[in-house]
Amino acid sequence: MSSTDIFFNDADGISTDGENWVAEADYEKNNPAPDVEWWTAEEYEKWIATQREELEALIGTGDGWYDGQGVFHEWTQESVDAAIAEYQETLESIKNGTLYSKDNGEGDTYSMIPPTEDVVSEYGVNVTEENGESVHIGNYASSEELDRALNDAVDNGQLSQTEADAAHQQ
Repeated sequence: MSSTDIFFNDADGISTDGENWVAEADYEKNNPAPDVEWWTAEEYEKWIATQREELEALIGTGDGWYDGQGVFHEWTQESVDAAIAEYQETLESIKNGTLYSKDNGEGDTYSMIPPTEDVVSEYGVNVTEENGESVHIGNYASSEELDRALNDAVDNGQLSQTEADAAHQQ
């Protein structure tokens, strides 16, 4: 299974390339979600303890792993401690709301980071004026602000009512 970025838009559309969009319901019908089992903090903490025992048992046995450059690394107390430290960071993320999946038996794992106040939505439209020029009205924090901006653009003569009505339908 390969990794694919999935994009969502405000009109309940989904895209895997950012250009071609399908309805979310149609996408889900044709691409069923994988059966995912998420770690709980308690389960992951127990798993870390088991991993520590298993990895420490490998120290001095000649067992190890190959890194991305093909270099062999033998398990040492230092490498075990480093691995456990990474696992502890993941545990803290789980405690803070990030979801991490258990291995599904095919080597695939997933993670989901819950939205935070750092997630920003901007509302805007590109309007093609009657003379053929394109005007961007946007970067507003809400659709209500965008609606007010469109109404203001009509009131001050920037857009015709027909252009604003077409923009409202986008």
